Amino acid sequence: MGAVARASGTAAGLGAYVPRVQVEWLRTAEERRWRRVDATLVFVDVSGFTALSERLARAGRIGAEELTDTIGFCFDALLEVAYRGGGSLLKFGGDALLLLFSGEGHTDRGCRAAVGMRQVLRDLGKLETSAGPVALEMSIGVHSGEIHLFLVGTSHRELVVTGPGASKTVAMEAAAGAGQIVVSPSARAVLDPAVVGDACGPGFLLVAAPAGADPGPAPADKEGDPGALERSLPLALRQHLTSTGRDAEHRRATVAFLKFRGLDALLAAEGEAAAAAALDAMVTGVQSAVDTHVVTFLGTDIDAGGGKVILVAGAPASGGNDEERMLLALRDLVEQPSRLGLQVGVHAGHVFAGDVGPAYRRAYTVMGDAVNLAARVMGRSLPRAVLATDDVLRSSRTSFASDPLDPFTVKGKREPVLAARVGAATGVRADANSIGLPFLGRDTELAAFDAAMAQARDGTGCLVDVIGDAGIGKSRLMAAFRERTTDRPVVELVCELHRASVPYGTTRKLLRTVAGIASDATEAEAAERLLALVRRELPDLLAWAPLLAIAFGTHLPATEATATLDERFLRPRLHEVVTRFLSWAWDGPTLLTIEDAQWMDEASTDALRAVATRLGERPWVWCLTRREQDADPAPEIPRITMALAPLDAAATAALADAATEAAPLATHDMAQLVERSGGNPLFLQELVSAARDVGGVDSLPDSIGTLVTARIDRLPADSRSVLREVSVLGYSFPRDLAAAVLTSGDPSDLRQLGDFLVDEGEIVRFQHALIRDAAYEGLRYRLRRDLHGKAAEVIAAAADPNQQQAALLSFHYFHAGRSDETWRASLTAAEGARAVYANADAAIFLERAVEAARGLDGLSPVELARAHEALGDVRELMGTYREAAEAYRTARRLLPPDPVAESRLVLKQAKGHGWLSKYSQARRWIRRGLKLVEELDGPEAASQRADLSVWYAQFCEEEGRHELALRWCHRAIAEAEAADAREVLAHAYRLLDRAYVDLGRIEEATHSAAALALYEELGDRRGQSVVTNNLAGLAYYRGDWATAREQTRRSLEVCRQIGDQDGVAFATFNLGKLLCDQGRLDEAAELLTSALRMGQAAGHRVRIAIAQRDLARVAARSGRTDDALDLLATAHETFVDVGAEADDVDTLAVIAECHLLRGEAERAMAVVDEALQQDQALGGVSNQSPLLHRLRGFAAWSRGATGEARKAFEESLTAGRSREADYEVALTLDGLASLVAGLPDDPDAGQIEGWRAESRSILERLEVRWVPELQVPTRA
Repeated sequence: MGAVARASGTAAGLGAYVPRVQVEWLRTAEERRWRRVDATLVFVDVSGFTALSERLARAGRIGAEELTDTIGFCFDALLEVAYRGGGSLLKFGGDALLLLFSGEGHTDRGCRAAVGMRQVLRDLGKLETSAGPVALEMSIGVHSGEIHLFLVGTSHRELVVTGPGASKTVAMEAAAGAGQIVVSPSARAVLDPAVVGDACGPGFLLVAAPAGADPGPAPADKEGDPGALERSLPLALRQHLTSTGRDAEHRRATVAFLKFRGLDALLAAEGEAAAAAALDAMVTGVQSAVDTHVVTFLGTDIDAGGGKVILVAGAPASGGNDEERMLLALRDLVEQPSRLGLQVGVHAGHVFAGDVGPAYRRAYTVMGDAVNLAARVMGRSLPRAVLATDDVLRSSRTSFASDPLDPFTVKGKREPVLAARVGAATGVRADANSIGLPFLGRDTELAAFDAAMAQARDGTGCLVDVIGDAGIGKSRLMAAFRERTTDRPVVELVCELHRASVPYGTTRKLLRTVAGIASDATEAEAAERLLALVRRELPDLLAWAPLLAIAFGTHLPATEATATLDERFLRPRLHEVVTRFLSWAWDGPTLLTIEDAQWMDEASTDALRAVATRLGERPWVWCLTRREQDADPAPEIPRITMALAPLDAAATAALADAATEAAPLATHDMAQLVERSGGNPLFLQELVSAARDVGGVDSLPDSIGTLVTARIDRLPADSRSVLREVSVLGYSFPRDLAAAVLTSGDPSDLRQLGDFLVDEGEIVRFQHALIRDAAYEGLRYRLRRDLHGKAAEVIAAAADPNQQQAALLSFHYFHAGRSDETWRASLTAAEGARAVYANADAAIFLERAVEAARGLDGLSPVELARAHEALGDVRELMGTYREAAEAYRTARRLLPPDPVAESRLVLKQAKGHGWLSKYSQARRWIRRGLKLVEELDGPEAASQRADLSVWYAQFCEEEGRHELALRWCHRAIAEAEAADAREVLAHAYRLLDRAYVDLGRIEEATHSAAALALYEELGDRRGQSVVTNNLAGLAYYRGDWATAREQTRRSLEVCRQIGDQDGVAFATFNLGKLLCDQGRLDEAAELLTSALRMGQAAGHRVRIAIAQRDLARVAARSGRTDDALDLLATAHETFVDVGAEADDVDTLAVIAECHLLRGEAERAMAVVDEALQQDQALGGVSNQSPLLHRLRGFAAWSRGATGEARKAFEESLTAGRSREADYEVALTLDGLASLVAGLPDDPDAGQIEGWRAESRSILERLEVRWVPELQVPTRA
């Protein structure tokens, strides 16, 4: 920043940070608090920086750094002019300078400097920035005469420039337009009339520089009295500026502006002594508040009628909890009595912190959008008020009384600013429960709960109202309540924020749970089941069932009773109906826990409140948690209030003992830890972790981010610089590379960083990735780029470059901003990563390459298109299909006219549509690709046509169009053989077998071996895994389940190795289904849940639906048919929507099985008939045919149609034997045997034992542990 990037601080070196007048004052008359001097003030405001700041803010942290560098460059040039004229910088105000000229000819010298600075700025011209060129202008106000200076405060002596002279100077600058210099009347009286022009507001334009020669910088022995220099600076700045090796850095900080007013009036009325006393009291009060709460007093600045104080928490060092400490300090200072009017604005965000200015006159400052917004928020504040943005209040651990303002807009912000006036502190806020610690300190609450439960056994229930801040242990207490309740039903309900505005959202969830209706059941399903329940169990409520339906989140037609009900009485009647329903459902002692009641919708709140008024007459205990104590339950509700206070000292100490068992702390540290935690389990856990890492318990922060920042800030500046610099090398790095890269400190310093780094000999690593990230984020960008570039040069110079070096070079060149080297290294690294199937790494390298290409002029479109295509390929393997499609689209746009290449990319885009289950779109894109090459000759075009044909077949097969898939497969085979396209031929062979199997023509599925051989010749492991998975499926259907299981696992392993997420999902599906059929339901559920998550992550609708269907099969066979039907409804909807007809047939079969398990034969028959009709339309004997006919047999048998049932079983048996589907054959034989056994004098009765023996033999061979039993009721 400015002329010096890194400072070497000593007490003597503080002279550059203190004005000459202040040093001289402290040296000669320290006890005096005010002075009146004859001098000239020049107030320079550079316009254009504010607009530039707003534009650069969009770039984030780097924008603040660039802004600071630009300001530093500009002000270096301006100060050179000012100091040549004998001036002295009093205050640096971000984009403004306040200069003092004293001694002989001060008015001329000040005005001459003003003209010179204006010319220097014009000579600089437009400054080039990343936000574009910026033209800077300046407006200058000049006043000569009596200037009041005050030296006030206790912990340091602050120079405050205020009073009438300062106010006049501010007024002159305010009157000046861009490029103008306005002088006050008193200055005009001294100047040569020839250099003064027309009046301008309260002053006059300066049109020329006064004649004369500049004397040069005034002599000043500022380094002679280190004590005076130290007393001139706030404590935090003094410590920072006297450290060595400090550097500018990015930080998160909380910035406050405090404006004070009324000084001019006080000065006029009571004189300098009274004004000085008022200022001293105010500044001392500010110092006391900021010193108490560890906030930095950054400085004061000029303003009309008073001045401004700038405070910052988080810079130059953070003690953690910066927002909290700032708000506490501000509340302290506004509550202090003061004769001056005060108004405060505060905001938090990222800033760039460090020195600005030339070597002879510097200022430590923070700059960035957060600073600008804090100043603008101050402008909206009221006297004696603290106005804080929402971000500050939310981030504070301490909660405060607050009075929110209506959202307001400020210059440079698109969105309205949310802010509130901050009142007194009201408590402590936490956001999560402590985890991993024992449950302690709630004996009183548990005893009260036990008493309530005992009383409820006698028929007198109550509400247990648990109130407390987040993190105080409300949910942990609820879990303890549930754990100790073993003698009655427990119903658990959690209110959710996203349902807070849905009428009856909470009662819907509760009542459906009680009624056994899935919470996400459709309205029609819920209505049907509710009506059936009321008719069966509560016929006296039938007339009011439509009201009950409202609370269930569904709808029933109005009855005569509800149609004639006066609207005024609707809600009370609804409440009564809900009460009666729950009284029926819970006819004995019951525990209901309701968590996060603050998110309960209003309608549910009213309904449950009405029910709760009857708790004294019911054997129920309701426990709820909430945060806002002002939302008390109705007074008529019998209740026990548990306002969770912080844990007492004994419980907190016991909790601390448990938390520190592995690494105990000293007794005094434990005591401080217990006190600091405030009895909050969450805070205690975070503080213990911090204490273990930092080695102390003082000022420990409450969030991970500030924990790490605070830890780094406790290092000496030299060590901190070393830690930040080595962070560019990554999470681990060779020691010799660190030695070559470091610009500060010494490699031996790494050994002094044992709290942050782990020394593993030649390799050094960070203890935690978060430490490295925090250190790295603090580095200024220019230094980052330099260090990355230096690291890349060292690595590149090493002999025998390898894949690991290419990866490192990609990383370092990219962050060094060296586009050409990034492009080349990233492509090399990507190629190496793809060779070992490290697809995620390859994607990172290729993303760097295409980003670097933006800075390259000589790159051909073809090269760039290839990079984008490669990026699409690895993204497709990763299962990120939308991102892959975007990469392919970009590649197509870049390609010059080339039909074959374009057709290849069109096919890849088609695949993307297919992976996203948009099969018709995929086939349309393939036809588009075929048109590009259909008239072209040559092997490349022929091979491309074959590839397009086989993928057309693939998506026909996915849709269940097996016959069409066969035709396109044969076409692809012919084209591939003619073009010698072996990869396409292998694809066609494996797909051909899949189609034959799906059509039931298993004896024709003989091509997989040839496909596998081709893939092995090609070294295509992905192709091999697909064929292996298909062969596993074939073995499954042929009854060789041991082979099927082994081949599926082999395919799964290969897919994992090569990073083929789609293949992993398919193999997981197949293995899960096999385990389900073997009766290993828990194992199946675990695999299928994993597959479901993979599908959801990829956004692959069909994969999601397949997992839902197979999980539903597991749920149904586990007795959870409601859950199963919910899943199946969703899967069925998906399959219908995407046109996956074969998958939908399988889904309908599982739905029918669910209905049979529930004893719903009529529904099962209807579903089976629908499925059989769809199955027949697909052609051939499908995988589902044996199952569907068997299910139809059970449905018919259940209805008493034994002849129809026998025919269906025989059809199932025929279909199963033709497909060699041994599992289905076994289940059908068992069903047929059971049916015939129940028929009198059946001619086939002698075959029963043979059928059952064959069934048992098959199931034993298949290692089936358990099969679903479809109960068939006897019929009269």
